[in-house]
Amino acid sequence: MPLAEEIRRECIIRIGTGQLNRAMAEATTKHQPPVIKRRRAKFYYLTQADEDPPMFVFFVNDADLVPDAYGKYLENQLRKLLGIKKAPLAAVFRSSHEKKSRSACSKRVRRGLAARVATWTAPQGSTRPRLRARPRLRARPRRDPRRRLRGRRVDFA
Repeated sequence: MPLAEEIRRECIIRIGTGQLNRAMAEATTKHQPPVIKRRRAKFYYLTQADEDPPMFVFFVNDADLVPDAYGKYLENQLRKLLGIKKAPLAAVFRSSHEKKSRSACSKRVRRGLAARVATWTAPQGSTRPRLRARPRLRARPRRDPRRRLRGRRVDFA
């Protein structure tokens, strides 16, 4: 029965968000999250969601960037830093922002640089399209290159 009592004591533990955030900061500075697809998970904060068994929620920029091995590392670091040895512990990684939809990205590409640089057009009387550059619109007229030399004595002859 002493084992069951010890597990019960560890299960009903309640830890403040400040202490959890310090533990998370210490764990992530020891071993940074890995880079996945040229992006690294950014941890915002950690909170305890439930007590029996203890469930901790990590808020990150993208939960898909946290691999299982790094999640297990964080769980073990929490166990070590908070003194939870035998009780079951649940670690959940939650994205704090919604991902952009693919349709929003495709709209940005259609309206972006690719749409302004060139268009496919078919010459009159031809069915074969060809790539034709469109003129770029300038927001303001070009400045005179000599303008930046104002105040200096330079002879343009």
